[in-house]
Amino acid sequence: MLPVPASLSQAFESQLAQRNIPDQQRSDFHKWLRFYLDFCAKYVLDPKLTASFAGFDQKLQSKGQSNQQRLQARRAVAIYYRMIGTIQSPPAPSGNSAAKNANNHLPSTHPTRRIWPLPVRSVCRQ
Repeated sequence: MLPVPASLSQAFESQLAQRNIPDQQRSDFHKWLRFYLDFCAKYVLDPKLTASFAGFDQKLQSKGQSNQQRLQARRAVAIYYRMIGTIQSPPAPSGNSAAKNANNHLPSTHPTRRIWPLPVRSVCRQ
């Protein structure tokens, strides 16, 4: 498992303190962030994309994690997203309903910001 960079871990700890996460739960929040980043590295996913969380949550469920543990993991990743300024996945093509619904696993109380450039449509002259 890859270690979380010290600067990221310290910034995350600061966010946990600002959000009044109890001291006894903070090590678990760090664990979920580490697991999420490791999952993204293993499956070559961008951890800044909100769509990357869906697969992580499915993996937690397949490993028998309780709903309480999955909720805590979701909260930890949501704090990470807000801390770094997330990239919401662009809309999927109309035929791919699984990709469209990938963000449904994220808490709706944590909005994401789009920070990627809008697509440019090419105009062909004939």
